[in-house]
Amino acid sequence: MSVCEICLEKQGTLRCIKCGRLVCKEDFDRKKNLCKICSSTLCSICKTNLAIALCEKCEKQVCEYCCEEVDEHIYICKNCLKSYQIDNYKSANDY
Repeated sequence: MSVCEICLEKQGTLRCIKCGRLVCKEDFDRKKNLCKICSSTLCSICKTNLAIALCEKCEKQVCEYCCEEVDEHIYICKNCLKSYQIDNYKSANDY
């Protein structure tokens, strides 16, 4: 019997297609075919890749393909990037 790799209590019967964890039915999101950990950390924009950061503006979880690092460890999602660039351009011209 293989134990669930999340709860470590119940029998693991389902495998996550993203990370390969063997999990019990309670720790599996059947709609997404993912374990609950991967399901809860998916990019809010593409809903395909795992998130690496939160957008500094809208606080959505974003993957490396749906955001840009605008400063060290500061990420802006592609949806907020246009307004971020406009705001920075305006503030730079205020001087």
